[in-house]
Amino acid sequence: MEVTQLTQTQQAELLERLRGYTICDAHTHIFPAKIAARAVESIGDFYGLPMFFQHGTADELLESGSRFGIKNYLVCSTATTAHQVESINSF
Repeated sequence: MEVTQLTQTQQAELLERLRGYTICDAHTHIFPAKIAARAVESIGDFYGLPMFFQHGTADELLESGSRFGIKNYLVCSTATTAHQVESINSF
């Protein structure tokens, strides 16, 4: 279950249980602002899943994560074609 699917009471209870721990999100994706919204939409369409975060930017990731006490992120970059690899790895 995604944290964003919890009620506010459940979120508060979860945060209280996690107090004192360093929380790391070990699988995140962010995209350059120019393509972020389209990338998020495409991923949701491809997997047939609702996307809880709409913008796909680093700022959105940091803002949403801070609400849940997340301190560190492992960003997983994804290239869907060979010519994207260099620019995505540089991002």
